[in-house]
Amino acid sequence: MQDTRTARQDAQERKGAARLSTAALMRRFLGYYQGQMHLFVGDIACAVVVAGIDLAFPQILRTLTGGLFTQGASAILGALGYLAAGLVALYAVRFACRYFVAYWGHVMGARMESRMREDLFDAYQRMSFSFFDRNKSGDLMSRLVSDLFDISETAHHGPEFLLIGAVEIVGSFVILGFVNVPLTLVLAAVLVVLTAYNLRANLRMKAIFRENRVRISNVNSRVEDSLAGIRVVKAYVREPFETSKFHKAAQNIYDRFLSAEKILSWNMPLMNFTVYASILLISWLGANFIVAGSLTTGELMNLLTYCMSILMSLMMLSMIFVMVTMADESARRINEVLEATPTIKAPAEPIREVADGSIDFDGVSFKYSARAERQALSGIDLHIKSGETIGIMGGTGSAKSTLVNLIARLYDATEGRVRVGGVDVRDYDLDTLRNQVAVVLQRNVLFSGTINRLGAVHGIPTPQNERFYAAIKELESSFS
Repeated sequence: MQDTRTARQDAQERKGAARLSTAALMRRFLGYYQGQMHLFVGDIACAVVVAGIDLAFPQILRTLTGGLFTQGASAILGALGYLAAGLVALYAVRFACRYFVAYWGHVMGARMESRMREDLFDAYQRMSFSFFDRNKSGDLMSRLVSDLFDISETAHHGPEFLLIGAVEIVGSFVILGFVNVPLTLVLAAVLVVLTAYNLRANLRMKAIFRENRVRISNVNSRVEDSLAGIRVVKAYVREPFETSKFHKAAQNIYDRFLSAEKILSWNMPLMNFTVYASILLISWLGANFIVAGSLTTGELMNLLTYCMSILMSLMMLSMIFVMVTMADESARRINEVLEATPTIKAPAEPIREVADGSIDFDGVSFKYSARAERQALSGIDLHIKSGETIGIMGGTGSAKSTLVNLIARLYDATEGRVRVGGVDVRDYDLDTLRNQVAVVLQRNVLFSGTINRLGAVHGIPTPQNERFYAAIKELESSFS
């Protein structure tokens, strides 16, 4: 008989690993803006105000140089106070908007990150033993910390920077189109070339970031293994070997980091070169237009100001592309967990009472993966009456613990069935079954915190708590 149940379960827990499109992935994480929409709308509104003020300032200067500043001294001095007050008020508004974006935008990102972290941790808690058999704790910690940080930073800065950059670029081109069309087309050509380069560079970096995330997880897993077994490492003088393994993993990250930096390092010099080359080109062409009488000096200065604004906005968008590329890979790694389905689930109408302590194995076989070549248990028939004490003996690796784990349904049998109290364990409510079947695992885990605090955190009722303390006192007296 084929192990169809195990194959199906393996597929369920890997369901989230299917690579979604970027648009589908974005829709999956847009839900985290719920509850923060007031901050999001405020952040976007402030970003629009900032972009609008940045666009308006060159136009104000153009109006002043072509109007007020061409009048007499008395007119200029008479309007100077009002002009100064207006500009101070304008930049006071800009300052307030920048503060809102900087502070409340980060608050929004932190709240979203907190929600995502809680959802990811809840997903870890729901997963079955088989999930943790396949995934290292170091990798899961990396998703919980590093990957979530990348996503929260992009969730905050992404819409804000994208909107400011887009508004300033589009607004600048619209304004420049009314000043001088040929020079505007020159700037448009430069923008197209730089955008094409950035897109190509980001596609190359995307593969590097994807691989680097996996390598960072591998480093975390190396550290986890080494620290968890530090006593064994020291007892057998294996420090040099562990150091060598870690150095190799760290070197792999360093090598890929250099590959990404080689691509990124071209961005800033290329942008700066383009900015100054564009200024020189616009100045040269503008001088020719001035000589021809189709452009004024003030309009040329206006063109140069918006040229700088466009290219600076493009640099901002380039930075956002890098952030989105990193966040995209992080989101995929987190989505793998959020979309995965636990292999061990209670039925739709579970049984919530265990009749007695009898245990029956009826033709039970089990292997840990559908791809495993051999069974850990094969054709087990075992019947234990309620109240009986049974010892199961065998060598190391003979699947004694595996057999016990099937009783509490920490794993599901590949073939046959396991019954407790005469009922198939797959028909029970999981909490009901595991509250009645106590399993002492081979590996001891000491949770942090005091006994009193752990009792409260784990929801131990007061009467049981008191019995627990009484048992501790009795245990202490037995050693005195």
